[in-house]
Amino acid sequence: TIGKNVTIYPGVMFFGDGPIVIGDRVNIGNNTMLYASKEGGITIGDKTVIAADCYIIDADHGIRAGVPVCEQEDSVKRVQIGNDVWLAAGAKVLKGSVIGAGAVVGALSLVKGEVESNAVVCGVPAKVLKYREG
Repeated sequence: TIGKNVTIYPGVMFFGDGPIVIGDRVNIGNNTMLYASKEGGITIGDKTVIAADCYIIDADHGIRAGVPVCEQEDSVKRVQIGNDVWLAAGAKVLKGSVIGAGAVVGALSLVKGEVESNAVVCGVPAKVLKYREG
């Protein structure tokens, strides 16, 4: 579902068989990809900005030895992105991640897990650099 006053730039791809819920006044930049599985899903809060070339996914492949990866079930866990979040260019958000309201994820960063509200994170994996101040 898509909220009010959402801007989706060219090349954005939504795929998978699960729910993707986008709040109001969200911007999603060029060539960003979102994948949601039926057992998981992606929720993006209001007034969030997602720059170009980001990737958000709620699943990954099984990797048991002795069974081809393409034949294994996915591991799935919902992704939640809060209100007033900024994902800078090329950020990746993996399954089970929860990004708190007001957080900033630096360019080319990889989020796997929780990002506290108003945290500014960067790197692979993303680590807290500081917190937003008013």
